[in-house]
Amino acid sequence: MNDGQKAWSEGRPVFYRLPEKNYQDNEVADALTSWTDRKLVEKKEQLENFYKYLDPDTCPDHLLDYLAFLVGMSGNYWDVRWSAKVKRDFIRYAHVFLWRTKGTLACIKKVLDIHQLEYDIWSKARLYLTFKMGASAKMYESERLRLVVRVPFKYPRQREHWKEVERSLRNYAPAVVETKVSYPYFNMGTSRIGDLMFEKPV
Repeated sequence: MNDGQKAWSEGRPVFYRLPEKNYQDNEVADALTSWTDRKLVEKKEQLENFYKYLDPDTCPDHLLDYLAFLVGMSGNYWDVRWSAKVKRDFIRYAHVFLWRTKGTLACIKKVLDIHQLEYDIWSKARLYLTFKMGASAKMYESERLRLVVRVPFKYPRQREHWKEVERSLRNYAPAVVETKVSYPYFNMGTSRIGDLMFEKPV
């Protein structure tokens, strides 16, 4: 091992390159070079692990939020409070699945599965036109496209599970589809006093 390798291996790349006489036995020289040595070693490790940091499977937890920006996960599509596993899955599937299938039922299911949520999806695919066409209006009018994600009662409406389903629908459902989160009964809307109204259990 040459002097340069020894200097790096012992974490003192600057200090051990100083002349041995009057410098390496000098406490002042040691103190003045210790901060620089520490920073150089840190940067060397970061450069050596550069590609490791770009892989969601090997990236350190504290750097996942930065890696997310590289795959387009930012703003409403990202939450720093997610667990490391959820973050890694979103980064892993961003380009290979989520962005390619955004707006499809498969994408919505994938997002909900990443969050490990319990759910089932009910959809009503009917044509909806916002304009009238004279006497033939009834021929073209029908109910809107609807997508209802039904979650178990153990997910309260004001807690993170319910809100995560709502966020997933806002971000990944088609814009032309009316989406709603509900419990295992069909949500019919609200009564005059604001209580939720449901159909019979299914």
